[in-house]
Amino acid sequence: MFKAMVGAVVIAQIAFSAAADVLEVPGQFSTIQAAIDAADNGDDILIAAGTYRELLDGRNKSLTFIGAGAGQTVLSG
Repeated sequence: MFKAMVGAVVIAQIAFSAAADVLEVPGQFSTIQAAIDAADNGDDILIAAGTYRELLDGRNKSLTFIGAGAGQTVLSG
């Protein structure tokens, strides 16, 4: 029984440590590229409403971009 409980705690700690971070633009980062540069694989980048004129390079990173909605968050570059 004790081994099962220890195993469950270890699995729970691994699951929580593997959770994605959420990086916010603007807020934590002034540009989307700055957030991309700081992000680790699996992170989410939350982008507020607005028009962002940037050339973005996120090669070799697996990220999720979340905007404020269609027509509200516009990427142009």
